[in-house]
Amino acid sequence: MSLALRFLFLLVAAFCAQESKADQAMRRIEIEAPVDRVWAKLRDFCAIKDWHPAFKSCVLDTENYVSVRTLMSQDGAIFIERLTNLSEAGHVFSYDVLTSPLPVQDFRATMKVLAGAGGKTIVIWTSAFKVREGIPRTAAINQVDAFYTEGLEHLRSLAEATH
Repeated sequence: MSLALRFLFLLVAAFCAQESKADQAMRRIEIEAPVDRVWAKLRDFCAIKDWHPAFKSCVLDTENYVSVRTLMSQDGAIFIERLTNLSEAGHVFSYDVLTSPLPVQDFRATMKVLAGAGGKTIVIWTSAFKVREGIPRTAAINQVDAFYTEGLEHLRSLAEATH
């Protein structure tokens, strides 16, 4: 293979790798409540309707050992999400977003609850996704970040109110 052809191949491979990289969002919050109290609010896959103000209802369907939640937002938008991992001992769960009005696709998220210093709890919500074609990247990432922030702030207020 000629040097020019190798260079072209490497250039195309680098471009394709760059195109396939997912965007990410991550939010972390510290809550003045014990880990077990915070995990109890999160561990039920449909409990998001109780702590995230964006949602008014959740219906959980479990078929063939796969849990899928259908969420309805306050404005009537539908989110459908599939639980992909749940670790009670690790205080972590992951899920795929199958349908949502968010300007992203191929969305995978994880929520992790950790013990912090002084009896506090740290919650980390992360995701990887691709921004939908035609949507400004920064605007899409900011929308996901705002969604996470709103939910985590409300979770903190609920967990600390029962402290």
